[in-house]
Order: sequence, then C-alpha cells, then structure tokens
Amino acid sequence: MPMILDGNHTEPVSRAGEAAMMHAVAGKLRDMGIDVRFPDDDGGRCLVIANAKNAHSDITVEDCGCLVWDYWPLSGSETDPVDITGMVLGMLGGHVTDWPPPASRAPTLKSAVGQALQANGLDVTMSVHEDNKTFEVTAVITVASPELPECGRVLVTDDGQVTWELCHDDRPSEESWPSTRAS
Repeated sequence: MPMILDGNHTEPVSRAGEAAMMHAVAGKLRDMGIDVRFPDDDGGRCLVIANAKNAHSDITVEDCGCLVWDYWPLSGSETDPVDITGMVLGMLGGHVTDWPPPASRAPTLKSAVGQALQANGLDVTMSVHEDNKTFEVTAVITVASPELPECGRVLVTDDGQVTWELCHDDRPSEESWPSTRAS
C-alpha cells in the first residue's frame, strides 16, 4: 500500500489518498525552495520542477508509493562530472571521503562519475541494454549506498541524465532528501 512521504506521515493511504501523496511530496520540495508545477490532468502523477537551473527535471509519484526523479542537464554529455557526482552523493547520503573527485581521464561522463562515486564508498554497477531490433546498445551505471540502502538507487547515463528511484519501503530520513543544489 502506498505511503505518504512528507516527513510527518507514514501511515498507509488508499487509492483515494494518492493525490495527497503528490501534495505531500510537493510540499516537502517547496519547503526546500524547489518550485513545482502539478500535472494538467487530475490523473497525472508527474510534478515538473519549474526552477531547475539549466536542466529539465521532474518527479513522478507512482501509485505504488515510489518516487522517480529525472534530471536532464541541458549540457548533456558535456556536464561536469563533479556536478553529477555531488548530486548523487547528496541523494544517497554519501559521505564525501575524496572531494573533489579524483581527476580522471575517463572516456565518458558516466565512467568519470562512476569512478568518483566508487572512490567515495558507494556501490556502482553497470547495466548494458541491447536492442536487437535497432542494433543499439545503451549502458547506465546504477549507484547505491551500502550504508543507507533506504535512500534508493540512482542511475546515470552518458548524456548526463540522472534518475533517482526511491520506493516507500526505502523511505529516507529527513537528512537524506536531496539538497537544493541538485535542482
């Protein structure tokens, strides 16, 4: 059953309470200085972050109680790996042990970010997806905190897209919500 993720309520909600969950998430984000825009239709589950700097960003509040935050920097693959690394560390409550991240001659953005996050104690794996119809291959790194698994997981692509997946049973503490620098 979905949970309200607003830092004050943890009781299960019915299907009728799903809109309340979206409002709770929006309220928490507004408390952090993040401006959100609600979906045009009542059935929509996607909150658009209106004040994301040089990026597109939205948060989907799924009926099951999961949150998915997508962030697409306008600079794409030219995004500074330090920026993405700092964002992911903020999401996953990582302890910065090596900052700034070590200089790397990594061939791709996700490689540089993955190496820096691993140097800071996070678990980093890579997933490769093959499309046998178009004969394309894509790869993403998946990052999680071994110390704070309740903070969910983050996926990073070579074009700078960052996706944070957090389910209600992975509910973070107040301190692990992303900082406003990530928007």
